[in-house]
Amino acid sequence: MSQKKNKKVTKAIITAAGFGTRFLPATKTVPKEMLPILEYPTIHYVVKELVDSGITDIVVVLRKSSFATEGYFDVADDIEKFLKQGGKQEILEKVQYGNNVANLAFIKQDVSLPKGSGAAVFSAKKWVGDENFAMVYCDDLVLSKKPAIGELIESFQSDEEIQGVIAAQEVDWGEVHKYGIVEFKQGSEKQLGALIEKPSRDEAKTNLASYGRFVLTSSFFNYLDPSKVVEGKEFNFSEAIHGMAQKEKVLVEK
Repeated sequence: MSQKKNKKVTKAIITAAGFGTRFLPATKTVPKEMLPILEYPTIHYVVKELVDSGITDIVVVLRKSSFATEGYFDVADDIEKFLKQGGKQEILEKVQYGNNVANLAFIKQDVSLPKGSGAAVFSAKKWVGDENFAMVYCDDLVLSKKPAIGELIESFQSDEEIQGVIAAQEVDWGEVHKYGIVEFKQGSEKQLGALIEKPSRDEAKTNLASYGRFVLTSSFFNYLDPSKVVEGKEFNFSEAIHGMAQKEKVLVEK
């Protein structure tokens, strides 16, 4: 059995449970993942990236039930009938893209969990089971010739010891305090040594910021534990990545 088959990645989590505060008041009624970029909502581009990377099963974690988000990936009989009758084939094909593009599930974030970026991911733990998975933020879009998640999957499958791969990009040194900043293991230019959440300019050892693209084994959930969150602190996804990197091989792709 080949390494690639052993490390197959067909599942993905899309986190879409935030309030979209940067886009208020529009996001009072329109979920941030449904805000349009040209004729498509943001989540369309994210799902397409996943599908183009070989992902077949996707769960979207929502803050609450969202007809707009779920409806986008459902059949719109009246609209499709209207377009067919009008001979608007090009638009019809765009409308139908989401109908059967992947096995899509929608779940609500567990409100009993501590608040923070880890809550949405932990809410999908049972859905992931013991399989490898990709995780993406719904509001991070990546422009590349090759799908970003596809590149991470290739890196993940290149070595049986690799338990996770995260994406990072350079940011201005004056902006490092806004992000989770990557540090490498001593003597390595690719293996993650630490992921420091919002360090000061003086504390940061690199200006490489993690962003919303990850590929992980299910062992990640050993480090994402809501019972260990100190009262008053956030349930932080990046802290779990940091913990994983202390014991397992996690790579950084730029």
